Formats: sequence, C-alpha cells, structure tokens
Amino acid sequence: MMHPAFEHIIGQTNAKKLLSLSINSAKNEGDLVQPLFFGEAGLGKTELARSYGNAVAEELGVEMIEYATPKDFRLVDDFDPFLDRLIGDPKFVVYIDECHEMDFKMPSHAKFNAYLRKALDRQNTGKLFQIADRVSDYDRTKKVIILATNHPNKVDTAIRSRMNVINLSTYNMKQMKEIARLILSKNDMEVDCEQTLDRIASCGRGTARPIVKLVMDVFKLMNISTVDNAIAMSGLQMLDMYPAGLDSNEVKLLDVCKDQKYTRMQIVSVLSGLRGTFSESIAYLIQKNLLFAGNGGFKTTVKGRKYLKYIDEEGFVW
Repeated sequence: MMHPAFEHIIGQTNAKKLLSLSINSAKNEGDLVQPLFFGEAGLGKTELARSYGNAVAEELGVEMIEYATPKDFRLVDDFDPFLDRLIGDPKFVVYIDECHEMDFKMPSHAKFNAYLRKALDRQNTGKLFQIADRVSDYDRTKKVIILATNHPNKVDTAIRSRMNVINLSTYNMKQMKEIARLILSKNDMEVDCEQTLDRIASCGRGTARPIVKLVMDVFKLMNISTVDNAIAMSGLQMLDMYPAGLDSNEVKLLDVCKDQKYTRMQIVSVLSGLRGTFSESIAYLIQKNLLFAGNGGFKTTVKGRKYLKYIDEEGFVW
C-alpha cells in the first residue's frame, strides 16, 4: 500500500512502494531502508528523499536533518560538530543531497565518511564501534541515513554497497504530461489543448527539469497565462537555442561585460545586487559559454551577446 507521503509524486512507483514499506516498519520498530538515490536531475530524487525522510522522522518523533548542498560541502571544512550530533542522538533521520561532493582528502570529511561506512555496515548493528576518539553505535530501527546523487560513480564504493540503492527511472510520456500540467498549474498557467501539452511534455526527454526551466525561465518571462502551440514552439526553440536558467542579475552581469572587459572588483561595484550569488553566477555563465574569463577580467562572449539580443528583441520583462 502506497504511503500518503508520496501521493503528490508522479511516477517512480517501485521506489515509492519500497519506501512505503519502510515507513510502515518504523511504526513497528522494524529495520528501516537506508536509501541511496541515483538518477539524473529532474527525476524526483530530492522530493522522494524529503517525503520519505519527513514521514520516517514523524514516526520516530524527531525532526529530519537536511544537511549540506554541494556549495555547503565545499565551504564546510569541519564535520565534527555534525558528527558529534549524530553520535549523540539516540534517534535521527538525516538527508544529504549530492553526497558525491564530499572531499575525502579533507580530514574532517574523511572522518565523516568513516562513520558512514561503519554505521551502515550491518555487522555493526547494535554494537559499539570507534570513530577517531568517539564511540558510537547504530540502530537501524531508530536511525536513517538518506543520500542522493546524480554521479553514482563518485560515491564511495563501501557506502554504496551498504545502502538500499534506488535507481530512478526516466518518465514516460503520460507521466511527463502529468508533470507538465502540474508545473503549469502551480505557476498559474494553463494550456489551450492536449497537442500543446504534448509539445511541452516532449521537451523533458524523460525528466522534469527541462519543463521546470521552460515554465520558469521562458513562459514566465513572456508574462502569459495561457500557453498555445505557437508560444510552446517559441519557448521550445528558445530552450534549445539558448541556456535557460538565467536570472535577472546574471543577465545584468552579461550586459555589464558586453562592451569591454571588467575586473571582478569593477563588476562587484557596478552590480551590488549580486553579492552572495556573484561567484555562482560567474561560474554558471562561463560554463554555458556566455562569459569569458581571462587576464583577471570577464567579457561577454559572442554567444552571450546573441542571448542578450534575443531577449531584448522579445521584450522580456524581468
């Protein structure tokens, strides 16, 4: 029987059945699934992990700990306080996204990895084991570790072999249409006919991420509420020709660097609104070949200038 926690999630039936059984086991103090979600972006890893984690946490009477995004991993050089918490808590549910981003060359990261290895080893269930100068145990009826990644080959082999690996499948066309309709509805949009919905769903190519980008980065910029075939085709063309995902600050950054090469400090002084997202914006624009970095400065590429020209001609409102 499917648990209500997954009612809002489209597709991934096998994963939802396994996780539902585990949630029911939590009620009876049974062995819990320790899932490692594999799958490319847009297949529901995060939503499944959060839904499962929150449901199990409710049964155990604790709050789910959602720890670390990829950016957090690169910034955190000391996992010890977090590790102390896990060792000290008699019950916990912890979710770590993009787990492959942990850097085991860093001593604190390596120590945390060693904890995961020993905790997830079934031979250590209910036994005490040593982690550096700490003594811990792991009760699989009261503690759950949830990991997710779209780079399974980068995950530590020992950890991978000790978890319940859930490899998410791509969506079929029927599911893609359900997802497209849901995303449009959440953004106060509707489609004029099934053929239009087919066009939007087809851009996903089996995952939801392109549809999210189409709605958030194209249709919303067009300032429309009803999507017809012509708008859908225009949106799909833009999604294919240009990288979706730019926010207004990133477009401003491209525009500032359009006519001459600016240093980092010059850009920061001009675009004070970027602040904390500045480095991420730079990295994204360079990755998409919209911005060039060299000789200590930045300059918009030919492709970047074409992108600016396109959105200017379309009259997008930011």
